[in-house]
Amino acid sequence: MGTTTVIEDGILVYQKSIGVAKLPKSKPDSNTQYRIGSISKTYTSTVILQMIEEGKISLNTTIGRYFKDIPNANRITIEHLLYHRSGLFNLTEEDGFSKWIQKPRFREDILAKIKNNGTNFDPGLKKEYANTNYILLSYIAEDVDNMAFEKVLQTRIFTPLRLERTNFGGQLNPSSNQALSYYRKGNVWERIPKETYLNATMGAGGIVSTSKEVAFFYHSLFSGKLLTKESLKLMTTPKDEMGMGISVVSYNGLIIYGHDGGIDGYTSIAFYIPELKLATCMTFNASTENMTETAIQFLQNFMSSNTSR
Repeated sequence: MGTTTVIEDGILVYQKSIGVAKLPKSKPDSNTQYRIGSISKTYTSTVILQMIEEGKISLNTTIGRYFKDIPNANRITIEHLLYHRSGLFNLTEEDGFSKWIQKPRFREDILAKIKNNGTNFDPGLKKEYANTNYILLSYIAEDVDNMAFEKVLQTRIFTPLRLERTNFGGQLNPSSNQALSYYRKGNVWERIPKETYLNATMGAGGIVSTSKEVAFFYHSLFSGKLLTKESLKLMTTPKDEMGMGISVVSYNGLIIYGHDGGIDGYTSIAFYIPELKLATCMTFNASTENMTETAIQFLQNFMSSNTSR
């Protein structure tokens, strides 16, 4: 159950919603919002790179300026965080964390956990995906702009792009055309009862949006509406197939930039193919499929149908 969108060279060329947004029969549409999980990281890295362009911070800025009590704070740089090379323990892998974060948690709570969990390796030694990195980047963005992260996103991305159905944090609200999430139990879809306190996930996974607006964000990003060419090149220069808040992979000779997301049963994936000027986002509130495989199959079908026209 979910929505798929394709934007080609800035034009909406495909959109389809299937299943229901809320059982038993509330159908999703182009304005249905989903929790997009880790796709939020692309938005966060965009914000940080904007701040670097403005000379407010640099890739070499150490996080000790902001978090003196974090292990290796004077050795971990913003670049390490962006590339998932800080060595900090991935907070979401802590036993019981998924239940802990269902209640309101705030900056001091999260920072205490990051401090107590320590590190897995020295900064820069290797890549190890950790939501911790992007939570810290969000806090840095708050300090740099002197405002809540929600306002940072609104000011720098949502408002300039006129993303009226994209927001940060908040509780689920089905009456506002937000999809609920479900899992399959036998032949029946059951509601997933847990709800992450999104404000605590920060820029690692706190954004709610529509399939169309995520695809439009990706199109805008790669069309130069948010970053300079130099910053975009920096963002998409990979280390171990990971750019800054975005993955970089090759498929059938095409370079693909994107990110997937999963939170509270919602699964999503967004990507951009420069050679085709194609931005796509798939958002689901009930799925048992591998998102990457689903996206590849859809892309193959979409390109095949375009070729046959």
